[in-house]
Amino acid sequence: MRFYTRMFILVILVCATISGVLVWRVYNGNYPMMHASTDFFKGSFYPSGKLVLSVGEVATITFRVTPIEHASNLKIKIILPLPLVELVAGNLEWTGNVEKDQTVELHLSIKMTQDMAGYIRASVEADVYGQRVERSYYLSICTT
Repeated sequence: MRFYTRMFILVILVCATISGVLVWRVYNGNYPMMHASTDFFKGSFYPSGKLVLSVGEVATITFRVTPIEHASNLKIKIILPLPLVELVAGNLEWTGNVEKDQTVELHLSIKMTQDMAGYIRASVEADVYGQRVERSYYLSICTT
């Protein structure tokens, strides 16, 4: 009985030590603290909030990301509510590697083709410390 009790205590001490080292490394900056609520990409649309246009009106929008850590194979994809909104100029996709605090911007000119209320979505994904991180951003858009 004493042997098993000692082994149990030994296992607990080893696990506590390993956990303590991992927690210390995480808080010490050796491993990133990634959490679902963390906006890793710091993405945003400009103009922000709600875009209100008339049918046939052309507007310029910008989507930008500024990752808080190095992001490998970063992919940005803008999804328009076709055919209600059409692309007049600009690119809907971008792929590349981005360093920490480096900003990438996509500039688009869009035109409203019909009365509508909806969203433009930006999908962003990248490899960070060997894990795939994904996030979506939305811009509300409607006609007057």
